[in-house]
Amino acid sequence: MEDIKAKILAGRADDQERLLYYKRLASDSEEKKAFIDFKNLYAIQMATTKQTTSLEKQKQLKSIWMKIEGKRSPALWMKIVAYAAVCVLFLSIGQIFNTWIQSKDLGGHRIVTISSKAKSINQFELADGSTISLNANSQIKILSERANEVVLDINGEAFFDIIHNENRKFIVNAGDIQIIDRGTKFNVQANDRQFVKASLLEGNIDVVTANNKVHSLVPGQQFVSDQHHVRIEPIRGDASVLSWMRSEFVFRNTSLSDITGEIEQWYGVTVKFEKKEAKDYTFSGTVDKTITLDKLMQMLSYSTSIRYQIIENSDQETIVLIK
Repeated sequence: MEDIKAKILAGRADDQERLLYYKRLASDSEEKKAFIDFKNLYAIQMATTKQTTSLEKQKQLKSIWMKIEGKRSPALWMKIVAYAAVCVLFLSIGQIFNTWIQSKDLGGHRIVTISSKAKSINQFELADGSTISLNANSQIKILSERANEVVLDINGEAFFDIIHNENRKFIVNAGDIQIIDRGTKFNVQANDRQFVKASLLEGNIDVVTANNKVHSLVPGQQFVSDQHHVRIEPIRGDASVLSWMRSEFVFRNTSLSDITGEIEQWYGVTVKFEKKEAKDYTFSGTVDKTITLDKLMQMLSYSTSIRYQIIENSDQETIVLIK
């Protein structure tokens, strides 16, 4: 049965073998969970085209396998290695369980989606050693990765540390805005509310808007697009841009409007203001991110005199109402 599982993952099983195995999954919940874990890990392999030696590949895959299975024999993993494609995208062992990975074929073209859960910050590495750090409740889709072009789609927030390559375009899609980079450190925020912020720390990026207007940024600048207008403005400091990557909330005379943006991202909730003037209240302090949502709101209410209510609606969405 283990040979069949390995062959299915590698796409080498015939119809009869797949049918027999899927029948077993229908009646064996433990086997079904293990198979889903394997498929998620296999999706990681298929994301890019990193060349590794056979020994390096086996070490990487065995490490993940041992993390999942503990002390169980890695013999099956060795069989999968024999069938599998070259390992091309490798998530750190400590982060993989906070990340949801899906792989989908669309007309022969593979799209890999990497999503982070609430209250987790995850990092993964691309084929060339470039790294992407993903904030909580965020999603990256790898739409294309070729020698001369990498195309990603983002919803949420991520920090990109991209290795310079003059012969390759690196493109991040944020809604109808494109961020084009050729070797840079930059942060991108993008959400469903039609807000995009691209902050450049090192190197250079071009931001292309829907009307094909190009905005070229230099380090220390950020591009901001919201429902009202587009603007280029100075960054108030690298620390403020990358504060989300720490294990703490760091607020320095920060408006409640900006604070609630971080609360929404980290806890995966929606914040609504009953009184709009409350958005301008400010707060200073450092708070450990392990704090519960209710405790954090209590601290803010003591310091700003706001009142709040945490509501669970019928769609299992959490809403924080600030009064």
